[in-house]
Amino acid sequence: MSDLTFHRCLLYKEEEQLSKNDCEKIISYSKNLDKHIFKYRNSPHEIYVSTDETNHCMWIYLKSGNSLPYDDTVIDVETNEKTANPRQITQVELRHQYFALYDYAQKALYVSTLKSIGILSNFFTKAVGEGTITIKKLLKYFNEVLKSFKSIKSIRLVAKNNLFTQANNLFQGVTEAFGLGIPGQYKIDVDFGYVSLTERAIGKLQEINQKRLGGEIDSFICVGRDDTGLDGVFNMDTFTSSIKIRADHDEKGMYQDFEIKRELIKQLGIINA
Repeated sequence: MSDLTFHRCLLYKEEEQLSKNDCEKIISYSKNLDKHIFKYRNSPHEIYVSTDETNHCMWIYLKSGNSLPYDDTVIDVETNEKTANPRQITQVELRHQYFALYDYAQKALYVSTLKSIGILSNFFTKAVGEGTITIKKLLKYFNEVLKSFKSIKSIRLVAKNNLFTQANNLFQGVTEAFGLGIPGQYKIDVDFGYVSLTERAIGKLQEINQKRLGGEIDSFICVGRDDTGLDGVFNMDTFTSSIKIRADHDEKGMYQDFEIKRELIKQLGIINA
């Protein structure tokens, strides 16, 4: 038995979260692929996409490998005998396995490795056929933001009207702008288009996070990007950012995808697997 960690991500088409109708397009596109082979960065990937029995989620199983590096010989692990490599240099062993599940109700994508985000985004975009599909990893703890983010795209704040917000300069300008009196709730949604995260900005974000922890702000969501170009979302209101399952390899060292799917669905409580 070994542990397999699934990371919770958010799946977007442009600025909207992916719809069930888009997922149906992805499933249909997968079924029509020749031999289920999808080319990404000139490498073949075998991909299968399906729904569960009660249509609560979309399941993605992906296998990949590389033809290079290549050696002309192989060594038998039992006899230590060196023989000619039976694999041709143009052939690929699809030994790397990636798993993903999109929960329709939570609108959350769980991936077994963040390395698969690039190919999945590319595959989803081509399958849907309109707009760009992006995957953003979900961060639960603010120190993850400080360690990970190199730039900030957007910030969203929500706060009820109370003594804290009435005394907060952040919301006073909004109150006075319309001449309609004090609103019951404030919402601020700003888009910076990926500006560098400076020390001053870090300090301001820490202040906002402390106000969220102290109950002065009801919701604080921050979207940013790390130095590899991967987007992330910080949302304190999210219950979990990852989930672990236990799984067995078969005699060839590979996972059985249906077992991974069954165990993950059971852990997420989507249906009684």
